[in-house]
Amino acid sequence: MIVADYIIKELEDYGVTTIYSVTGGMIMYITEAIRKSNINLIPTMFEQSAGIMAEADSIYNEGLSVLVTTAGPGILNAMTPISSAYIDSNPLLILYGACKTQDSKYTVSHHLRQKGVQEVDVYPMLQPITKEVFKLSPKTNIYTTIKQAIKIATSGKPGPVAIELPLDIQKMEIDRNEIIYTEGFWGSTIMNFGLVDSTIDSLNRSRKPVLLLGNGIRKYRKDISKLHSIIEDLDIPVLTTWKSMDLIEEYHPLYCGRPGGIASRYSNMILQECDLLISIGARMDLPSTAYNFDNFAKNAKKIIVDIDESELNKFGKNSVDNNYINEDGILFLEELHSNSHKIELDNGNWIEECKGIKNEYPIEIPESNPKYVNQYEFIDTLSKLCTDDIIVPSSSGSASEITCQAWKVKHNQRVICSNGLGSMAFAVSHGIGACIASDKKRTIVIDGDGSFFMSNTNELELLKRYDLPVKIFVWNNNGYMSIKNTQDKFFEGNLTACNEDSGLTLPDLKKVADSHDLKYICIKDSNISILQVGYDQTVYHDELNLRDQIQNVLNQEGPVICEVMVCPELQTQPRVQSSVNKDGNIVSGVLENMWPFLEEVK
Repeated sequence: MIVADYIIKELEDYGVTTIYSVTGGMIMYITEAIRKSNINLIPTMFEQSAGIMAEADSIYNEGLSVLVTTAGPGILNAMTPISSAYIDSNPLLILYGACKTQDSKYTVSHHLRQKGVQEVDVYPMLQPITKEVFKLSPKTNIYTTIKQAIKIATSGKPGPVAIELPLDIQKMEIDRNEIIYTEGFWGSTIMNFGLVDSTIDSLNRSRKPVLLLGNGIRKYRKDISKLHSIIEDLDIPVLTTWKSMDLIEEYHPLYCGRPGGIASRYSNMILQECDLLISIGARMDLPSTAYNFDNFAKNAKKIIVDIDESELNKFGKNSVDNNYINEDGILFLEELHSNSHKIELDNGNWIEECKGIKNEYPIEIPESNPKYVNQYEFIDTLSKLCTDDIIVPSSSGSASEITCQAWKVKHNQRVICSNGLGSMAFAVSHGIGACIASDKKRTIVIDGDGSFFMSNTNELELLKRYDLPVKIFVWNNNGYMSIKNTQDKFFEGNLTACNEDSGLTLPDLKKVADSHDLKYICIKDSNISILQVGYDQTVYHDELNLRDQIQNVLNQEGPVICEVMVCPELQTQPRVQSSVNKDGNIVSGVLENMWPFLEEVK
């Protein structure tokens, strides 16, 4: 067999069932090998879209996903989703083509700008956004490299791994019967049991503990009942991050929300009231901590568990009150659970106090212009109507912020998003990838008009081709609303390229839907009057409220694009408000005092 056939056979044996790709001349032997295999190839029209779909597949299945792309512009176009997979720790294998070894500029001089067709030296570009990059050559141990690549992508802290495949290497003949593979060393996790005992000791001394569960334990999605059993046995209030929000449903008696700069008041209040924070697998990025780690759980001792020591080092480790534990979060949580008989907590009053705070300070629907749909009312209504669907919020902007802030997760719902990179243009391709990965489960996409039109809308053709039950709700707020609100605040109402008045115009969504022969529905306001003609030719009047209108979209067969005319002035709230101090520096507020401030609300 040739190298290309061997690689695809290894992936098939590993369990890969779907590969996302834009085909090309410099990767032709790999795509031919896929054609001959039992792996399903999803051909897209843009490499960025293929990468986003592959990432969504990886998130949904909690395992390895594969992207195949050609040389030069092909792999360059995929850099954004590869970066997203790296930041959010999603295991992704990237197979990208390259010119023949003898055609490479390195046979002449590395100072040469280009010699081979489509030749671009992407190796140094990929290094900072992948766990590893392999460049195959005639001297490479092919057998070891492929297994290493899979192992590295999926073990430890997962992430993308790339393999450069020169055209001549792809078709190089090998004898699979002579394969000798020696297991490489990737380290091993040895639990420090003393750290678990120390954590239990801290728990026994606390009266108001909370667990913060992050993306590092998302593998529990494969056995969610096990995680719930652990949570209930520990009997400690639980907070989550946006990336881990589907690990526990909204109305679980121990669930206390998703704290951060954009959050519910109750989650931030509970966080700031606790006396012990045990964070497991949450990297506590700047938006989550409202740009102020020292104020995050300000009254609590912090025990932070993370498999990545670099994430722990960023805090400085200079506080004697905090413990920083470099361990696998899942192993640590399970070890804590197995020793739960040593926990002597008396926190019944604390749990009741958390429930009281949650009931007193829910996410409320702010007032807005009645001529439009209120975004919070929309999310509240859609959330109530959805069941065990896949939910795909936009990855940036108000559609991302409000959805992740206000959505009420139900049992067995999945939430697929890319919050780390925060890139626009992800939601549509994420929705397609997640729907394909789930074998056509109903998928709900909530996107903003700016983000939607930044995506490669040609990929809407896949919705029609595969008849995917993807319902895309596009919030029309006349441009980039989050950017508009930021510019409006910091530059005294002076706007640049964020809406029609400041120079930005967007295409007609209905025409885009029509061009792909997709159903289009528009929700203009919360109550719409319709003049209908019955079968008996009687003209009658009907008024559909927002719930009816959304339910109508959900009831449609196949893909639907629904344009929602939302209020362009409504701001994400409550939120930690930043301001400019007298020195001209931007400073963030505190988690427990969110805008609009309670004094103003009262």
